[in-house]
Amino acid sequence: MADVRWTVVCLLWISSLCYAQDARTGSRGGGSPDVDLYAIEDRLVFPQRPSDYQTFRKTLMYPYDRYDLVTIDSSKQESEVSLQARLPFFGFHYKYIKVHLNGYLHFSGAPATYRFPVRFPMRPEDTIREKDPALIAPWLSYQSMVRDIPESGVYFRLFRIGDHSDRDPDQWLERRALEDFREGMIGAADFKPTFVAIATWRNMTLTGMQNKENVKTNTYQVVLASDERRTYVMFNYEKIDWIAVNDVNNGENGENPFVGFNAGNTTRYYEFIPYSQEPRVKNLPQHGEGNGIKGRYIFEIEEEIWHGSCIKWELVPHLITSRPRLTFFPKYASMLGGTLINVTGPCFDPNEKIECQFQDMSGHRLPAIYRDTNHATCLMPPVIFHGYVDLTVSQGSRDAMFYGRFYVQPPELAAEDIEILDDNDKAERPEQIRIKWNPHKLINNNNTNVQLHLWGYNDDQEYPQLTYIDTLSSGMRNGDMRYTINMEMYRERYNWD
Repeated sequence: MADVRWTVVCLLWISSLCYAQDARTGSRGGGSPDVDLYAIEDRLVFPQRPSDYQTFRKTLMYPYDRYDLVTIDSSKQESEVSLQARLPFFGFHYKYIKVHLNGYLHFSGAPATYRFPVRFPMRPEDTIREKDPALIAPWLSYQSMVRDIPESGVYFRLFRIGDHSDRDPDQWLERRALEDFREGMIGAADFKPTFVAIATWRNMTLTGMQNKENVKTNTYQVVLASDERRTYVMFNYEKIDWIAVNDVNNGENGENPFVGFNAGNTTRYYEFIPYSQEPRVKNLPQHGEGNGIKGRYIFEIEEEIWHGSCIKWELVPHLITSRPRLTFFPKYASMLGGTLINVTGPCFDPNEKIECQFQDMSGHRLPAIYRDTNHATCLMPPVIFHGYVDLTVSQGSRDAMFYGRFYVQPPELAAEDIEILDDNDKAERPEQIRIKWNPHKLINNNNTNVQLHLWGYNDDQEYPQLTYIDTLSSGMRNGDMRYTINMEMYRERYNWD
């Protein structure tokens, strides 16, 4: 007779389906606020700050002023800034950053010229004079400042979290950076940056533009934040009037700017599809919806590039054959299920059915929770398998398009979400067993009712089994965090079936 061993498993379940851990704001803002933030005078003045913080958060652009102007022109096209901290980016680490006139930040020697369409990684023939650059590019192109517009130029501001400044007396800017990244990117709920860098290209025109009377200009921005372990970046597009790097007549027809990231050293790159080097790059100010604001796009960039803004698949129908990558967090969970997984991929519609599927042997599609345009939440079912599986998300009646590789852990490797205190579970006949759990792993609402269930897990068969045994308690409050199981209550219970 086979020696069948059973593992007893306790699970906490939320009695009502709620949002996941990363609570986000549901605000809706426009690409530009109603108030004109920039006074058109002889010089750029500090953007007019609203009287309340929530209005300040709904504005697209982070503030910049004349003190942030960088000495950059056609003869000196970049400026280097020491970060005095470590910046992880695409698998490398840097302690400085270079701001370039041509619409990007970089960390190594940049080529003197770019040939469009740009193809990364670059393999220069003269590796002494030129290198494959590590760069962050919201708008890689050839561009110039406009002499007749006093505010035209490149602006850069660097500040460390916790440093007080007369320019931000209430620390609204610091607070905003913290909340924007935490709420705009899944997996960033506990992110607290060490420093924040803000680079702004204001009223930049195409180099060589012939029309001197009605000059077309673009204004966009990069907000970069890191805690020296994780790095997030935000692209803000306020105004895009020209989109062709080689059309000096009207800036409409020709090759389009590169938008994305390159790791450098001829290694890896990430091109922001479906906008980069396509005419639809003109639509960047109308899409994005990062933090509910049009024109904003958020990424996580320390090791790999993960997008935090949805992709409108209908812009490029053939994307369905290329299986674009799904952004999700956490990246792994126990096979016993019950984990809430936040996802970003297609642009979600609250009026359409959203489904998640873990590509195990069951093949079931499970309903997901709509959070906002960029985010939905999947409730992981028991997946009786350990290893990598495909996690896919579909919307409406369409086939699943976005996918990611999700790791399913066996129970012995998974972190214990329920901690048994005093080791009484090892006693032969304990009088009581005290348990403890982290309420934030279930839901941010401490008043939510939770239930305690007992399950058995058997992995000695050819196919693992998960068997429900009994309900130990119901009506507990999530915020209680502890519960004492009185063993006398269960000594007469028999659950043979």
